[in-house]
Amino acid sequence: MFNILVVDSIENELNHLIFMLEDYKATNTDFDKILNIIDANNETDANKILQTEKIHILFVSSDFDKIAFDTYKQNRDLLIVSVSKERQRLKKWYTDQLIKPFKSEFFNLRLRSYLDILIYKRIDISDFERKIIYDLSLVSNLYLFWENYSNARRTNQHEIVQAIYSLALSQIDRGISSKITVTENNEFLAFQLETRFNPEFVFELKQIQKICNFYVNENMIEFEVNLISNENEKLDEYEDFALEYLNYDRLEILNNFVSEHNVIEDEALIEEFEYKISSANDFSREDIKNYIRRKRGQSNKRYIFMDQVDMKIFEDLLVKFKEALYNSNKNTKENISIDSLEIIVHLFADLSQILSIYPMAKAVTKGLDDMGERLLSQGRHISEIGKEAVVCLEDVFISLSLWHEHLSKREDLSFDLINDHLFNSFEMAKNKLFNC
Repeated sequence: MFNILVVDSIENELNHLIFMLEDYKATNTDFDKILNIIDANNETDANKILQTEKIHILFVSSDFDKIAFDTYKQNRDLLIVSVSKERQRLKKWYTDQLIKPFKSEFFNLRLRSYLDILIYKRIDISDFERKIIYDLSLVSNLYLFWENYSNARRTNQHEIVQAIYSLALSQIDRGISSKITVTENNEFLAFQLETRFNPEFVFELKQIQKICNFYVNENMIEFEVNLISNENEKLDEYEDFALEYLNYDRLEILNNFVSEHNVIEDEALIEEFEYKISSANDFSREDIKNYIRRKRGQSNKRYIFMDQVDMKIFEDLLVKFKEALYNSNKNTKENISIDSLEIIVHLFADLSQILSIYPMAKAVTKGLDDMGERLLSQGRHISEIGKEAVVCLEDVFISLSLWHEHLSKREDLSFDLINDHLFNSFEMAKNKLFNC
């Protein structure tokens, strides 16, 4: 028996989704006796059901995103589907996203794929090996394809994999075998679905076209995923960190940091803004993001290396770094807390943003980004290391402080004063920190 929970605060939309599920049961007798549909229209009832019942598929409206987040933290195997009126970035804890209003044909196609995934999750697939070409005359190879590629958060990869899975599964139900070819290099990931076209398949293909782009070449459908790093990938790294250590409210703070903010367009407001942050005692992450975006947008201007505003931001970040490093352990230097690591990760990201507009600081920017990423992925381990981790991070703080001091005393503002000592301090600290 598979339990499906539907959570939506709007009663008529909740009932509509329940009706579509019941209609699927009525028209697909193979699933009629193994599907149990449960509903809730508020957070309290939904949480009670999730605690008392074993739920396999959770359909949840976008206003209950917190429920999805908390549920995923407790059960990574549960399939969670976001139901919303507008397309949004697919967050880490969602398996898929459905956009209201959705047609029954498209909904049934997706639901069947969810159910098929649940069935194969119960089967130990040990007789298959991962190949570049997936021969779908063996149905389990389709699930193997989904397992290998569905969890990536690169741009539109998840939507493409889900679309291919749905299309291929429908062809298998019709007795038509297909073949999936996956080609990957450092710039793109290409998926090709080779199958025989028929009227039903063409209709389903038109439904998929609303979700993701593809090219048709005779009996071949081609999809492509761009592997170049983007903002969403960075946000996913923060979500991984949040899922491990944070609650939902603190996750929203991280989202606000990484997400785009409004950009000041008027030149007079730009000057006013720069004066404001140059005279401020503290900087918000939104201030820093806006400031960097403005500098990048003014391509006709040549900025000297680390002007007075940048230097003030640099100084402010160092003060916060020192506080996070020493206040977390009350000056004992015996360990560094997860909360302090979170702050330091933000500080590395902010300083990297400041330096990223200067090509001459590329090596330092890369070192900061790498350090932040490693802290995100190994935060718990680093916190458990104890005093040695504190000393390693202290080495980084000292190097940055010395660099800031040298920059403050220079006479030629175009001189970056980046030397081997600074760069090597990053490498030495990383090697010691992450090889403990």
